[in-house]
Amino acid sequence: MRMPAFAWLAPDEPVRLLTLGGEESVRDGRFPARTAGRHDARARAIEVPDELVLRARSVMPLLDDEALSRAVSLRVQQLSPFAFDDTVSGWRCDAAGERLTVDVAMASRTQLTSWLESRPAAVDRAGELELWVDADAPIVLQGFGEAARARRTGRRTALMAGLIGLAVVLVGSMIALPAWEKRRQAEQAEASVARLQDSVRDEMATKERLGRLTRLVSELSGSDRGARELLAVLGRITEAVPDGAVARRLAFDGDRVQLNGLADDAAQLLQVLSRQPGFAGVRAPGAITRNALTGKEAFMIEFQLSGNEP
Repeated sequence: MRMPAFAWLAPDEPVRLLTLGGEESVRDGRFPARTAGRHDARARAIEVPDELVLRARSVMPLLDDEALSRAVSLRVQQLSPFAFDDTVSGWRCDAAGERLTVDVAMASRTQLTSWLESRPAAVDRAGELELWVDADAPIVLQGFGEAARARRTGRRTALMAGLIGLAVVLVGSMIALPAWEKRRQAEQAEASVARLQDSVRDEMATKERLGRLTRLVSELSGSDRGARELLAVLGRITEAVPDGAVARRLAFDGDRVQLNGLADDAAQLLQVLSRQPGFAGVRAPGAITRNALTGKEAFMIEFQLSGNEP
């Protein structure tokens, strides 16, 4: 049922009503008993005399609009003295507690058409003219000009719903925008931290390689062999060690060389070094162990540099 508190959601246009006494007033199209605040009105209505109308009142329980409409239609079929195709009707209801008081008005379309033709002022607008019963508590008869007003009201309601939906979207966007901006800034900050961590890891790796090179240079400087000879030995070791192996420490003690590191297969590396010319007595003085985290084998290999090989 229509409620005044929510009428603004589906605004209806005002109606200019001509009463039986010849007076004109602009009524609220949704609540016809009220005078509208506007004075301009596209829709027009005329009051129908009581002698052309049969009225009945019924008390019904609270029903929704669809159920109430079906109940009124059934009531009209039961009470109308006119032919089914010639019957026009309208109704209004008032709620009191848990009950509805429904006032129904019925009339003959043929009689109403003849009455309208007898009023020259109404004939020009008969196609859009609404027929109202009782100007003080109006009942709008269905099947005349009220349909055109209902269509215009439907278009305005759709426009209102569209504008409200657009406003909701805009407000939602305004609320979500700061949160989205904060999230974007947080993602940028996380990306910056990740780049910084990558840079730090690269710097640490470079520092570690530099430390290893420094230790190697120090060991080469303290060796009795010439630097050129030691670099040649280092080159042969580099060629022999496969890509999957990592040498962490290389120590020279006279002709004895000790190599520590990680390899996928330390036993295979031991065999490869054994076949190198100039490397004698290649052996692993300790047990070969596998690192659980990297999956590589930690090795320590010792061998002797032959005197006749550079």
